[in-house]
Amino acid sequence: MSKIVVAAVVAALAVAQAGPPKKTKKQVSLLDKTLRVLGILATPAGLKGDDEADAKPGDIWVARLPGGEAARQLTHDGGYRSPIFGDGGKSIVALRGTELVEVALSDGAVKPLPAPPHLSKLVGRESGPRGRILGILPDDRVGLFVQGSAEMEFLAYDRKSAEDLTVIRNWKNWTRVYDGGLTLLVKQQLTIRNGWKDILVQQAPADPVEVTHCRGAYCWQPSLAEDRRQVVYIRTDKKTPEN
Repeated sequence: MSKIVVAAVVAALAVAQAGPPKKTKKQVSLLDKTLRVLGILATPAGLKGDDEADAKPGDIWVARLPGGEAARQLTHDGGYRSPIFGDGGKSIVALRGTELVEVALSDGAVKPLPAPPHLSKLVGRESGPRGRILGILPDDRVGLFVQGSAEMEFLAYDRKSAEDLTVIRNWKNWTRVYDGGLTLLVKQQLTIRNGWKDILVQQAPADPVEVTHCRGAYCWQPSLAEDRRQVVYIRTDKKTPEN
């Protein structure tokens, strides 16, 4: 048998033993990862809301949906931002300056929490009593951490991916589109002499319904409760020193 034939037989046996070529594992996008835990979708480009990544702090308010019934002020000392519902829906977790705090829904009592350093925004929370919180850092790193822990599991994403960058940009703003077609958005309201911001809720295909009635103030930074019956938000009085 010639050397050429022998080499061909050896090569064929090697291929047979190796089996079929392995399929390349599909890269999971940042959007796909978070859809599984938060129920927050990317905001469609055509959705019009007045979003601001660097909204000023204020006090925490909570209102019932759909029309903002029984809205109540939870804090009175100002300085809060980026609130979300906490463990079991019995509290609010928010940023205050460089601190992470928990505010009881029952009486507004505030206590500091351990947290990963340099948090700039809270996006949402996984469902369940031990659900992790999704946070953003100033350098656009994103990660999940358990309430009460300073350890963060960072999510890898492609900084060259248009899809992933769109997700990050939407998270840094305040319009929220949830699975099932429910949307929270912030809208600029204007009269000849005054301007303010209100939060609207929309359950497609119905028209948006105004949740807040904040004439003379800014109501923004909304986040939905896990049961989707309440919304927490920040109200900033335009006359306060934070402005």
